[in-house]
Amino acid sequence: MSAAQHIEWLNLVEKTGPFLAVGVLEEAFPQGLEKVETRKRQRVRSAYDEWRDAVDAEDTQLDALHREWVRLVLEELLEFEASVLKSADGLPATLTYREPLTGAEVKPDFAVLSGDKARLLIARYAPNTNLSAPMAGETWAASPIERMTMLCRATGVRVGLVTNGERWTLVSVPADGSSSLGTWHARYWQQETITLQAFVSLLEVRRCFGPVEGTLDSLFARSLEHQNEVTDTLGEQVRRAVEVLVQALDRADLDRDRQLLKDVSPAQLYEAGLTFMMRLVVLLCAE
Repeated sequence: MSAAQHIEWLNLVEKTGPFLAVGVLEEAFPQGLEKVETRKRQRVRSAYDEWRDAVDAEDTQLDALHREWVRLVLEELLEFEASVLKSADGLPATLTYREPLTGAEVKPDFAVLSGDKARLLIARYAPNTNLSAPMAGETWAASPIERMTMLCRATGVRVGLVTNGERWTLVSVPADGSSSLGTWHARYWQQETITLQAFVSLLEVRRCFGPVEGTLDSLFARSLEHQNEVTDTLGEQVRRAVEVLVQALDRADLDRDRQLLKDVSPAQLYEAGLTFMMRLVVLLCAE
């Protein structure tokens, strides 16, 4: 049941790069995703509807409503108390990144701190901001997600969260290797409640301060190791499959007095077999 649940919600969020592995999620949530209290779901739905109406109507109080909506998600839904959730004014200068070519400075709007160590960096942008597109009018034309990625890499913080109120993008930035993204849309939290469960289960306060093996940093690190193991295993399986295919073709060629492959060199045969197998792997993945 747990595996099916994780596969379901993973299929409902936008992912880029080596995100969280199902096997790792099963270990972290042996009883499945945590339930979100009815009271909280109702509170989130009411606040989201009010925020969405203000965005669509270009309400004069939109700035205040936007700040309140983001605050509600962070403090009430994810339960980050004021003692650990610090705004930009209370953050150390070490959590600032200066882009070398333009001199543009980037710092989070919030950070979850454990003593002097930042566990999660959070950037809040205006409603309808395209988090994946370059920032217009800025000296450094990088998207909000790219800015968070560079900020995490520069400060050594593994995980960042970028939001415009509607989209909530979780960014994982390993010290060496490619970053990965997972994006939740707030409008689906009520329609597909499993996505809200996953969002809360992964980002709630305990994922920053609980046992090390259960932290979000650890989940991403173990998922990356798992992905590498899967890649190595798949590579070995493809190699063996190519060998079996080549051997079968060789037997067929022998049965036809070496006429079947008389104009095909061993290198060409192996290359053709490898190409066929890789295309088959892609097809099966797509299915």
